[in-house]
Amino acid sequence: MCEELLGCEPPPALDHGDIKYTIKSQYNHNEMVEYMCQLYHTMEGEPNRICINGEWTGHMRCLKPCILNEDDTRQHNITLKLSDKKFFLHDEIMEFECAHGVPVGDLAMRLRCNSGVVLLPTCQ
Repeated sequence: MCEELLGCEPPPALDHGDIKYTIKSQYNHNEMVEYMCQLYHTMEGEPNRICINGEWTGHMRCLKPCILNEDDTRQHNITLKLSDKKFFLHDEIMEFECAHGVPVGDLAMRLRCNSGVVLLPTCQ
């Protein structure tokens, strides 16, 4: 006797991401969907999930960008070195310099964006 393989309900949502094509109400066994992250977000993991006997396999997430705003940089008395970008992708390096004065504290002036989080250095 052959076992009938189950299809899947629509695939799970992805925070800060979307499915590339129109979502169907039912998917067949072995059918694949492809995800993409929203603008400035970086995908971690494979972009695909596959329906295997009623369950979606695969895991991915969309890592947030770091967003610099003028209030934050002014408050820390820093400016971006060699750039006036506002958005930095996950894992991208940001290099700062003092607007005036000298750095204080332990933070380096060259930092990496970590899924939307960056601790800004301060100058006095």
